[in-house]
Amino acid sequence: MLSLRSEFAEAAYEGLKLFEYRRCRVGIESGALTLIYETLPVGLITGRFTIGRVLYGAPADMTRLEVDAKIADQVAQYLSGARHCSALEILAPLRFQDPLPLDALGANRRAPQSYCFVEATDHELLRRTARSAGAD
Repeated sequence: MLSLRSEFAEAAYEGLKLFEYRRCRVGIESGALTLIYETLPVGLITGRFTIGRVLYGAPADMTRLEVDAKIADQVAQYLSGARHCSALEILAPLRFQDPLPLDALGANRRAPQSYCFVEATDHELLRRTARSAGAD
């Protein structure tokens, strides 16, 4: 699960944002199904996407991955000063019709500061995300 600000989640759902970035090397693999947690004030799991390529490099290299100039500028500001950055390609983003609260992942679940791994053992959660995505 990745934490995204609402404006970036919206850009991802609309296909305008091609990658999600982190200021460090991440241990996330290509092909991983990723839940999107929109930070407060939304505070909900609003959708998902599949991670395509996982790229590592300097901030300037990462910034060039975005075709939208406004998003590229925001990425450059966010990554400024970082040494080793990660870029996670956003494939098949899907907004849930019914966003999920964090407690759908279990009691006492906290919002990830950047990202966290979620065990895919909760069958009810998987059913709800499939239903929310219109996959029934």
